[in-house]
Amino acid sequence: KVWLNKGTMLSYSDKFNSDERKVYLNGEAYFEVTKQPGNKLFIVESKMMNVIVKGTIFNMNSYSNGSTAETSLIEGEVVVESSDKDSRIMLLPGQKAVYDNFRERLTVKETNANMDGVWRNDMLPFQNSSIKDITDVLRKMYNVDIQLSDDIDLNTTYSGMIKKKDKLEDVMKALKNSIP
Repeated sequence: KVWLNKGTMLSYSDKFNSDERKVYLNGEAYFEVTKQPGNKLFIVESKMMNVIVKGTIFNMNSYSNGSTAETSLIEGEVVVESSDKDSRIMLLPGQKAVYDNFRERLTVKETNANMDGVWRNDMLPFQNSSIKDITDVLRKMYNVDIQLSDDIDLNTTYSGMIKKKDKLEDVMKALKNSIP
């Protein structure tokens, strides 16, 4: 199963059911890949990174005009490699691979992977998330710049769920009731 974010293109060859199941991604997509008998690989290629999957759940963000590409692993195991195949990393759940196109470097970071794929449903779940994590999601979802005041505690974490609204102002009002 694949969910595509706005402006995303996913393409595949008519030979998709051969030994390698390959797709090409330009944009952001959330994947739920079922393991196939005989360890048939599922490969997501993009301009900056490739993800090699046997069966797992992950979110991939790789726009061809972007300066970075990211893959966040929610469940299972994936191998992420730079598109030139110079760098290769195995991810575990809760990790994110980030490829920086300018530095031509692939790195791993700890992440709340569930947060990276929240755009695909109408709920915004937060589990032990900092205000920075929450605003990062809102920046992406609403394509806005959010600046945090210097007096906000970045170490406090929050858990809960809010319904995604059409207007950012409505989401901010809901957050205001929960977060000082």
